[in-house]
Amino acid sequence: MIIEDGKTYKIMVQFKDDTIEERLATNTPGVTDEITVSSPFSQAPALYDKYAFGEINKVKKDFRIISMAKNDKNEVQIQAVDAE
Repeated sequence: MIIEDGKTYKIMVQFKDDTIEERLATNTPGVTDEITVSSPFSQAPALYDKYAFGEINKVKKDFRIISMAKNDKNEVQIQAVDAE
């Protein structure tokens, strides 16, 4: 991933026990495949824990689902609106 100069990033992890924690990323600008965080998580993220990474205020965005429709290929089309 690319860490851009002048931007602040966060990582949010949802652990297997469904607790969610956020930390500031403290990486220096450049290309990296590892994230350094401001303080340790209460538990180490494990394989398959869910996570989101991005600029502050852009890590995640909530939506309200209006409808869902399944097609013949077992794909689902979701219509949603901004929840804010």
